[in-house]
Parts: sequence; structure tokens; C-alpha cells
Amino acid sequence: RRSSDLGLPLATLFAAPTVAGMAAELRPRLGRPADPAPTQVAGAAGGRDGPFPLTPIQRGFLARRHAGEGANACFELEAADGDGTLIPRLEAAMDRLIARHGMLRAVVLPGGQQSVLPEVPPCRVEIVDPDRLAALREDFRNRAADPGRWPLFALAACRLDGGALRLLAWFDALILDGPSREILCRELEQLVEEPAAELAPLAASYRDYAVALAAEEPRLPMEPAAGAPLGDRYARL
Repeated sequence: RRSSDLGLPLATLFAAPTVAGMAAELRPRLGRPADPAPTQVAGAAGGRDGPFPLTPIQRGFLARRHAGEGANACFELEAADGDGTLIPRLEAAMDRLIARHGMLRAVVLPGGQQSVLPEVPPCRVEIVDPDRLAALREDFRNRAADPGRWPLFALAACRLDGGALRLLAWFDALILDGPSREILCRELEQLVEEPAAELAPLAASYRDYAVALAAEEPRLPMEPAAGAPLGDRYARL
């Protein structure tokens, strides 16, 4: 109101209680064009195999990596393990999710694209001593992993007095964003508690999204040739 001398009726705020909704209401009042239609993602866009483009935010993460900085998602929690089966159940649940979600098998290729590995070894939780916990936390928070080397995540556990476990997890932000983290945690909890649970089929994959987004994204004029080394491609972003 102060910057543009415009206001919205209270009914509009209740009908569109999000920033995107309010922006859509304000644009015609400001004489600005509407936002383009959202990217439509179809399952198996371009096939399920072969390299596919990095998204803009992934390219930003790689620019930080080239500068020696990681972009990480770290979790830590304490869980009861009275019967001593939590770690095997956690490993089995992760194996199912790794097979289900291609980005848990993803690596970045030297030419600046990414690829999902068809098969990977089973997931293993590293068992650590209590005196290593502080160093491991610091490592996870600051890790700048090689994006071309799988896995871009790690799980560790420390057994505490009384049978409880301290669980630590690291995921490279290249393969896990905020919404993905919520999905992963929800499905992982379900499979740990119910190992035989059936998860709903996925309508589309991250690869499908990345391919659809690349088809709509204008090419940056500053971007080097597709075959240039990663450092040359992202140092100037």
C-alpha cells in the first residue's frame, strides 16, 4: 500500500492467503502480466535412463562446491532400540527408498549433467563411538563431497547407555531439497515401523521435473560450452 498506493480487500486475503495468491491478485492492479503457467511434469519425460540437466539451484550448489563450500542437510535424533533391531530395519528401509527415489542414486557427471546409477551397493549405517560424535557432526555440517562419487548421503549411529541410539544423517543438498526431505523422512519412518508397508507409486521423478524445466529455461549467455570442465562451467555463476 505504501509503495504503490494499492490495497486488497480483506476477503481477498482470506481467499488467497499465500504470497503467490496475493501476487496474482496484485498484478492486474499494477498493470503487470500474469505469471507463466507452471511447469508441467509428465512421468518418464525423455525416458528414465541417460544423463539429464541440472536445475538452476543445483548449478548454484555446484558453484559453491567449486569454491570449497558444501550445501548440506543434516539430521540428528535419539531413538529407542530395546530389541537391537533398529539399525537393520533402518538399512532395509533405506535400501527400499534408494531403489524408489532415483536421486538417492544420483551423481554429477564431468560434463555438467547428472545421472542416476542403475544399481548401487546396499546402504550401511556406520557405527561410531561416543567420543567421535562431535567431530562427525562438524564433518557432516561442512562436508563438500565430490558430486561425482556415490553416495551423496551418509548415515551413522552411536549406541548410548540404556540401549538408545543417537542417529546422524547427512544428505548433499544436490539430491535433497526441503520438500524432498519431508517425503524422505515420512517414508523412512513408515518403512522402519512397517517393513512390509506398500508405498504409493510415484507419478513422476526428479529427472522428469529437471527435463521439463530445462525445456522451458532460457539458456544463460554466460554459460560455457556443454563439454567444458565443471570448474569452468560454474566458477562464473
